Amino acid sequence: MLVWQDMPSMRCDAQPSPEDKQQFEEEMVRMIENHKSFPCIVQWVVFNEGWGQYETERLTELAKQTDPSRLVCCASGSQDKPVGDIIDMHVYLGPVVLLLWEQQDCSADASASDHSLLRSAAEAYLAWTDIATSHAAQ
Repeated sequence: MLVWQDMPSMRCDAQPSPEDKQQFEEEMVRMIENHKSFPCIVQWVVFNEGWGQYETERLTELAKQTDPSRLVCCASGSQDKPVGDIIDMHVYLGPVVLLLWEQQDCSADASASDHSLLRSAAEAYLAWTDIATSHAAQ
C-alpha cells in the first residue's frame, strides 16, 4: 500500500489566525518527523483542497526540508501554486454522470473512448451507490 499522508485540514470558512498558523506548522513538522520512518508513505500533502490554505510556497518548502526523501503535494485537489512535486485533481462523480450516460451523443463524432469513459464512470457510481446503500442498511 502506498500512502499520501495529508496534514489534517483547518477550517475552510475563515482565514487562519497567527495562532492557528503556528499550531498548524508545528503539527505538520511533528507529523512528518513522527511518520517518516514508515516506508509506505510516499508523499506528504500540505493542504487538502485548499482548506485553511495560506503561504503555500513556504509551507511546501518546509515539508520538503523536513523530509527531503519524499514527494510533497502543496494542495491536493486544488493545485493553484507552482510548487510541489505532484499535481492531482479531485473529480467527484454523482448522479449527473447517469444523466450524461442516458443523454450521451451516439453520433459518429463521439469517440469510442468517450463512450467507454462515460460508461465506466456511470458503472463506478452505481457500484459505489450499491455498496453505500448496503452498508447503510446494516
